[in-house]
Amino acid sequence: MTKTGPPLILTLTLPAIVTSFGVIPTETPRSMDSLVMGTVALPNVPSGDPFQLLTDAYDRGFRRFDLARTYGMGKSEDIFGRWMQECNIDRETIGVVTKGGMGNDKYGDPSKCHFVAFPSWLGLSLLSLWEVLRGSQISFFPPFLLFSYVVYADRPMCTSESLRSELTASLESLRTDYADLYMLHRDDLRIDVREFVDWMNDLKRDNLINEWGVSNWSARRVEEAYDYALKNGLAPPTATSPQLSLAVPLVEVWPSTESLSCPSKDIDLDWYKEHGIEVMGWESLAKGFMAVPTLWRSHELPHYVMHGPDPEIGTDAWRLSRIQRAYCTPQNYQRRSIANKIAKDSGMTLAQVSLLYLLTKCDNISVLVGADRTSHLDEMAELQNWALDEEALHCLTAASMKSLEEDRAKQQQDFQMPASIEEMRKKVTVSPKVANIVEEKETAFASS
Repeated sequence: MTKTGPPLILTLTLPAIVTSFGVIPTETPRSMDSLVMGTVALPNVPSGDPFQLLTDAYDRGFRRFDLARTYGMGKSEDIFGRWMQECNIDRETIGVVTKGGMGNDKYGDPSKCHFVAFPSWLGLSLLSLWEVLRGSQISFFPPFLLFSYVVYADRPMCTSESLRSELTASLESLRTDYADLYMLHRDDLRIDVREFVDWMNDLKRDNLINEWGVSNWSARRVEEAYDYALKNGLAPPTATSPQLSLAVPLVEVWPSTESLSCPSKDIDLDWYKEHGIEVMGWESLAKGFMAVPTLWRSHELPHYVMHGPDPEIGTDAWRLSRIQRAYCTPQNYQRRSIANKIAKDSGMTLAQVSLLYLLTKCDNISVLVGADRTSHLDEMAELQNWALDEEALHCLTAASMKSLEEDRAKQQQDFQMPASIEEMRKKVTVSPKVANIVEEKETAFASS
């Protein structure tokens, strides 16, 4: 009888394989406060019934609503105020976010300047008359040789009084005594940060606002405001609202706006998180580019859209050209393609995946949801229970699946079963317990 050795018990250690790429469930439902319903389209909702849309949003758990004095030149605030009043909505359950400080500036560009030259001998009297007639802020008045020059901007300078007047008008339209969050709609570099902080704290002391924030401010200016407030015992800004989306704008979307979409701005997002400042992203779906897979396909864009002269400011052509020039880039088309693949694989929509990218990225991010129909509200409400995994987040940020494909190829290669005993020995790990048993049996077998 041939003597045989004891059976060898081995443990084969193999690398972990990536089994998910896309959407994963959250451990706990996400707060609905991270989904802020936009109201800019309220005066023109397709159904013609903005009250019903607002009620549908409320029924689905939306409690925060983004408004502004300039939305419909006050119409959005008026509709929202009448809805709360006529539908007997409990004001304490609503988070009213509204914005001001732009006056009647439609395009948000305080720095658009005009140069006018006066003969020096006319002096300041004519200059003062010109300022009164224009209602504009004179930025400087240096004398040069025989002429004096004045630079004025189209937007009148914001003051403590004008800001309070705008807020008062907003509250009257909203049928409420206070705003939960009041934001400066645009920055104005002609005004010292410290003045803005003082003005907003005056409004807070008068119980007209609970908290204050800024929209389209640079991170540097926000930090200046925050530091000044803390050093002087004042309330700092608690929120900032930049453009923020999966689509990274190539150029400024609208005049004097600020974007944090580019990965290079993550350092700013980290600072905001560290200091407890909410980042409320607007145009999170890039005007539909990150919601409709076939919108503005690259081969359909006329050459003049990206390379032609600027259309007349304020026209529909001007608005469309700014949007397309900002968002229709090769990297953004790639991001949309990856997001659309994730959406198809997970049974979700492109819009949902695009917003999950932002909500997963940082827990102090909220998104403005520009829904104009109930079906859109249903889509957004579902986001409470989902997030993106790290691989999906990384690929969307990089606008490439190359790293994922390389990782998977390497893992598949590592996962191949050994072709020989020698290769197996390199991959085999014997647990200490098993090793002791094997050693004892081998010793007993050798001595028998």
